[in-house]
Amino acid sequence: MSLPGAVPPSAPVTVDGVASIDEELKGFAAYVKSKYPNTTSTALQRPYIDDVIHPAATEDFGISDELVEDSESTVTVLVALDAKTAEQDYLGLFWGGDLVAGGKITSSEAGKYKTFKIEGKKIPEGSSFLKYTVYKAVGGAFLESPTVSTLFRRGQPGVKGTQGVGLELSAPVVALPASSVIGQDEAKAGIKVTILAYLSMNENDVIYVYWGDQEISHKVTEAQVGKPIELMVPEGVVKAEGDSKSLPVYYYVADVVGNESEWSEETRVEVNTEGVTLSAPEVLSGNGAVITTGEIETASISLDYVALQFPGKFQVGDSLLLHWVGTTEQGQSTSKNFGPLIVQDSIKPQRVQIPYDQWWPLGGGSAQFSYTLTPKTGVPITSKKGYINVTGMASLLPVPTIHKTEGGWVDPDLKFINVLIPLTANFQAQDEITLVWHGTKSEGSPLSIPVKKVPVTSNMVGNPIAIRLAGLTFLKVLEGGFVKVSYHVARGKQVFKSETATYEIGDPVESLPAPATELPLINSTLDPDNDEYEFNMVIEIPEGAEQPAPCTIYLHWETSEGDYYRDELKVSKDDNGPFRFTVPRSVYELEGAAPVEMTVYYAVEWPGKPIAASADFVFTVATAAMQKNFIGAPVVPLEVGGKLNLTPIIDNLLPVRVDHPSLALGDEVVIKVGNYSSGKMLLTSAGAKTFNLPLDRVLAQNMKSLLDSAAQPLAVRYELVRNGTTQVILSNVLNLQLIGAVSKENFESVGARTLPLGAVLECPGLTVTVTRGHCSLLCSRCDGWYPTWGNIISTGHGAHIKFTLRGLAKAISFDIADDFRGAHKVRFYTAAGTVITTIPAPKFSDAKPAGYRPHSTRVSFTSPSSAIKSFEFMDGGTNVHLDNIRYTPF
Repeated sequence: MSLPGAVPPSAPVTVDGVASIDEELKGFAAYVKSKYPNTTSTALQRPYIDDVIHPAATEDFGISDELVEDSESTVTVLVALDAKTAEQDYLGLFWGGDLVAGGKITSSEAGKYKTFKIEGKKIPEGSSFLKYTVYKAVGGAFLESPTVSTLFRRGQPGVKGTQGVGLELSAPVVALPASSVIGQDEAKAGIKVTILAYLSMNENDVIYVYWGDQEISHKVTEAQVGKPIELMVPEGVVKAEGDSKSLPVYYYVADVVGNESEWSEETRVEVNTEGVTLSAPEVLSGNGAVITTGEIETASISLDYVALQFPGKFQVGDSLLLHWVGTTEQGQSTSKNFGPLIVQDSIKPQRVQIPYDQWWPLGGGSAQFSYTLTPKTGVPITSKKGYINVTGMASLLPVPTIHKTEGGWVDPDLKFINVLIPLTANFQAQDEITLVWHGTKSEGSPLSIPVKKVPVTSNMVGNPIAIRLAGLTFLKVLEGGFVKVSYHVARGKQVFKSETATYEIGDPVESLPAPATELPLINSTLDPDNDEYEFNMVIEIPEGAEQPAPCTIYLHWETSEGDYYRDELKVSKDDNGPFRFTVPRSVYELEGAAPVEMTVYYAVEWPGKPIAASADFVFTVATAAMQKNFIGAPVVPLEVGGKLNLTPIIDNLLPVRVDHPSLALGDEVVIKVGNYSSGKMLLTSAGAKTFNLPLDRVLAQNMKSLLDSAAQPLAVRYELVRNGTTQVILSNVLNLQLIGAVSKENFESVGARTLPLGAVLECPGLTVTVTRGHCSLLCSRCDGWYPTWGNIISTGHGAHIKFTLRGLAKAISFDIADDFRGAHKVRFYTAAGTVITTIPAPKFSDAKPAGYRPHSTRVSFTSPSSAIKSFEFMDGGTNVHLDNIRYTPF
């Protein structure tokens, strides 16, 4: 049977989504001014907790157990940053006296706000206080914010310890007359309903009592705690719900911080105040029997609909209009009419089919139904109401989607995006929709962007809603990270929550070393005719790239012909490397007569963190016959006898010359040095041409060649595309053995990352090892700490970090910045590990080179005799930036 009144899909109604952080913090500032009138204008802003109960009775913020019920759930704290704070200042967040989070103010946060995500296990239970401290990067001052009060209550009303877990509250006691039928007289006097005392009963609990689908509420007073509570259901509520043979009365309890109890058991009562004679519709099972148990299970619905039957006798031409109200487990109600059904045959049962799509969202909720009979001749009559509980998996509101995205990936450079709230969210006029945008930036730090509430107007009802967001505000700041998107629908005092969608914003940051083949390749070329590759080949992941486990490693393989291959490997905490992927021959099988370039990389996904990607491993697949057609190899002017000495190179430039006699104006050249690619370069004149490549980036993408050049020499080649053609011509390979070592390291070729205890980071100029505490490699743009600028090493408080040089040094120097000017030490070692000496870092007030700031200086040391192989920096307990390590070869 077709359903009259079915509405075709509608185009979404578009509204602008506006970041509301300024509005929220402004509103909070007004609240603070009212509650704390004696706060001085020189004080720091108080911390603000987003998306919790505010205020909660006498406390500023209330936090429910539901918000942090699983290990991934967190509470968002926002700190407004005004002129009293600046970039590189360090914020420490204290809850109940304990440090729960901290971090430096970045350039994108300065003057705006900083986000902290706090796990539930770090939030003190009961009443407590939240504040933060600021360590000034310039001037060394220590500031402390005023506090806000918090109340964190675990557990539900009706539960105490293990008692009451998962159990319904006691049924309400309804006072009935001797006839057991509530009539006009009883309704007029009001119906007394008694709520029995329940576990964990507290002052300010709110009891929500439902008389059918009508709601009344009562706030528990101090005197009522631990006692039965009598409520009166007024006549207006009884009449508004109408008559029923079996009307359910039930309730739930919400405490002051938003913890909600289980639903209570029901009490069923008969109500006959209007003398309605028509019985309520009957719900039928799949075999056509009337359901008399008062409940239906979604899993038992075998058809794509459930039939409701109109009891009684009708005449041909009578009109039957079904009134349907579905209520979800969260309490969201949706009203619909089905019909009218015009009676064609008075002998047959009269039935209407309610689609399954109307039932499944009601798992854990209920449905109410009645109908209006409009006789062919006569006055319309409305039936009594019927009710049925719907058992099954409770469902959240349907998930939001970002329009025109594929595979959960969003381009961070989009000017605008549309977040679609589906029609099945069943919003009504005067509802308010709040979009929740919880992001994680590429380096792992949180960023929540509150979005202004969207009021639902009558024009929006019946259509999906598209919330339009500006890409610069909501996407670009999260490039390389991800966002979790959900929404809330507020209807009066009720709030209904949706499922959550996760989207990756842009491509992962390349911060991991490139993979490699198990067997070293000759001239970066794989000959598929060799016996070793008859059935498969092996790709190895560099040791330590998977840390911290557990994680999932994804291998990506792309060819110049446009083919793609992917594999994955799950790594548990106890698994030991090295980790390898076996690639079937079909992936690298040559189908044509030309060589094919392969680009292989991997990505690592950790729970709750952004995905990190590796540098590319690029090689060519060509048979021996194909390799005979390669053009001459490029020339590296600094090469002598197949060796490249890195020590004399002080300008970070690696010259590469292409001198094929046929090079012409408009030709395109791409130089490949191991895994490094120059990108396309256009020849602006005919003849030979020299290109200068950044040495540190070349080395950073070829660490295996740097660490063991004899086993894996650095392969230099180029690709040539003739002007006006698309065919790629490959050159032969020049293999270089690297000797010596670069004598400067500024970390610019290495991606940002955290460095926990024991972490080892291979850089072009040295190896970094964290021997105590933890450190980070991050980007700093703080003028006050210049010349520690760009990518720098940031030490944790009291951390020790060791730098092992690629060569031997007579003298070493490096830049250090520290706003607290702590008492740091530097220890120098020989190649055998013998301590040469330990020196204190210089005082920041001492003479320093030109251009240094008050909080930066340079550490210099010359060994009196022994060659220096490594040095260890020992943080004195403050937190410093280290950069620009240089040494004089021994």
